[in-house]
Amino acid sequence: MRDAGPVVRVRRATLQDADDVLAWRNDEDARRASFSSAVIERSTHLPWFARKLEDPACVIYIGVGGVGFVRFEREGDYAEISVAVAPERRGGGMGTALLRAACAQYRHDVPGVDSLVALVREDNLASRRAFERAGFAVDAHTFVGGAPALRMTHRVVDVLFRVEAGPGIGLGHVSRCASLAAALDGAGRQWRCLTADATALAEVVPADHIIALNTAPFSVAEAGEVCRRAASLHTACVVVDSYGADFAYLTELSQGPHRTAVIQDEWGLVAADVLIHPSVSPPEVPVSVKPAWRLVSGAEYILLRPDYWHVEVPAIRDTVGHVLLTFGGADPARLGVRLLVPLAEAFPAWTFALVVGPYQADAAAFREIAARYPDRITLVEGVATLRDEMLRADLAVTAAGQTLYELAACGRPAVAIEAAQNQHAQVEALARAGALAHVDAVTSADFVMRVVAAVRALAADPVRRRTMSAAARRMVDGQGATRVIHALGLGRT
Repeated sequence: MRDAGPVVRVRRATLQDADDVLAWRNDEDARRASFSSAVIERSTHLPWFARKLEDPACVIYIGVGGVGFVRFEREGDYAEISVAVAPERRGGGMGTALLRAACAQYRHDVPGVDSLVALVREDNLASRRAFERAGFAVDAHTFVGGAPALRMTHRVVDVLFRVEAGPGIGLGHVSRCASLAAALDGAGRQWRCLTADATALAEVVPADHIIALNTAPFSVAEAGEVCRRAASLHTACVVVDSYGADFAYLTELSQGPHRTAVIQDEWGLVAADVLIHPSVSPPEVPVSVKPAWRLVSGAEYILLRPDYWHVEVPAIRDTVGHVLLTFGGADPARLGVRLLVPLAEAFPAWTFALVVGPYQADAAAFREIAARYPDRITLVEGVATLRDEMLRADLAVTAAGQTLYELAACGRPAVAIEAAQNQHAQVEALARAGALAHVDAVTSADFVMRVVAAVRALAADPVRRRTMSAAARRMVDGQGATRVIHALGLGRT
């Protein structure tokens, strides 16, 4: 755990701070700890300070209450840091507290900086300890002006995600990690995604947050590469969300000093410090070979992106007029092409919005069908979120993946289609709670007829739809991502 100590708040420096900064820099002990011991004249300092305040590559923070100052000078993807603590405020961990506060604020204010670097005199043990307690680690020995020095780097990526997406996989895994990433952003934490296929993540993850891996996906060699990446970035936790991460991979991954967290729907023997089961259904009894491992499980940990954290749910209308059809990023069961025309023909008074996922193979067929029903069928493509489409719908027909939880957070009555075996438990749990209607056996001859019948029955019963909406909202409140990062020890402190 982080050592106890004082708490410091910081603010941006102004011209009125110039004399204080000069006094702290010219203090005898501060000059002795610096690589330049010369006294700086006020006539030199004032114009320099004014230029630095205007320099977009420089940020100076003042510790509130006259604690001291911290200066960041950005050079490309890293920033060099220098610090001075007011003489009367030294001791008791004040320097460490100032560094922590300034680094956290800088990382919040200036995105895209990969490394924070400090150069510390090798004989300055007090300064070295302050930086180490603030999260810096020695990564090189060097010389500055002929004096032996330590190059120390701040932990700049708190979490690395190893996640996959693509045809046959969809966007569920990366969507869950994106929800955690948003919660980490809110807590002032840094994160990156590791992948062997950057294009597969481009729909959800910013390009500057993607790190390409160079080894065979989910091989033991790749786990070793992830460990090396984590070590170089001083990462606290590696989060894995993928069906491809087997026991051998996780065992190799757990060899580093970082913690390992695994998000899974089905469990066996696992090598991880934290097992995350974000589902309404209880997991199989998992076992980790890691000592003191922890299980984070339940509906309260369901991972949704910020669009679904605070949703104002519209009232459920007596009659159905508009239906949302959404079958995942890939739709390997081809639910869209099988259901779109039968539903449009069965309910000629309704309009439909069909979500075309990024890996959808039937997009051309959908456009041809939509052209036949120009006033009734709309295709939804390339949107960052489906929340508004969900809130417009009176009812949804959906595959039973991650989208099912998003619909629940929006309080939308839904007919869920169980298209894969690993969806069965969550569908059953939501159905028992009265939060959805469902249809299974997607390969059966009467599948389409059963879907149409389920939609007809739900549309005809507004009381059931209102009850369903309330039950879904009770189960999925949208706050799971914040709870998970607190469980990982990464929430805002």
